[in-house]
Amino acid sequence: TLTGGIVVVPRDQVAFTTCRSLAVEEYETRVRRIENTVQARWELAEWCRTERLRSQRDEQLEAILLLDPAHEDAHKALGHVQERGEWMTREEQMARRGYVRYQGRWVTHQELELLEKSDAERAAEREWFTKVHGWVRWVAGSYERQRSLGRQALLEIRDPAAVAALTQNMADHEQGAVRQLLVEVLAGIPGPRPVRALVERSLFDASVVVRDAALGALKPDQYATAVGIYVQALLNNDNE
Repeated sequence: TLTGGIVVVPRDQVAFTTCRSLAVEEYETRVRRIENTVQARWELAEWCRTERLRSQRDEQLEAILLLDPAHEDAHKALGHVQERGEWMTREEQMARRGYVRYQGRWVTHQELELLEKSDAERAAEREWFTKVHGWVRWVAGSYERQRSLGRQALLEIRDPAAVAALTQNMADHEQGAVRQLLVEVLAGIPGPRPVRALVERSLFDASVVVRDAALGALKPDQYATAVGIYVQALLNNDNE
């Protein structure tokens, strides 16, 4: 023991063993005697800092915030950041800005979708790019028969793997009719995959007709996915 005594425990009564430094033992002793005040806990947190007891320090800093939620030094010591007058963790801040953490770095939700796709999913997506590109050229062309064939081919798409090709070829097309057709095509694709593309058209398309059509194309079973994206958009610098 810390006082030099020896305690003997039968081996069959030992569930596990662990080694702790004298600093940790001293911390445990101090915690049992500490006054539950901001000042006392801050002093203990500072002692933990000098002893390099990081988890124990964080424990005391969190306890300080329970007593004083606006304690600036405790927030900063925990790595919190202040945004619009509210303290939050870095993770919470980035989440509000539409980012998620992936393998040690921050990425957008769109990037995450790409990173998490399997090789089979990527292969399925690649197969659509050539076909969609050709059909979009027909639709935007001057030959009536090709426009009709291209439009029909696009409207028959039901595979969620085609969303990436559709978005890349049609979302920023100079012709409003092509962007409106994109909304019609996405509306026919089931599941969550077309939701982000529809939400982005409803928010950012130059045409009010396309924006309204995209909003109306979202189905009830897609609302839960759409709401998260819309909430992120509320942080956009463009208030309009």
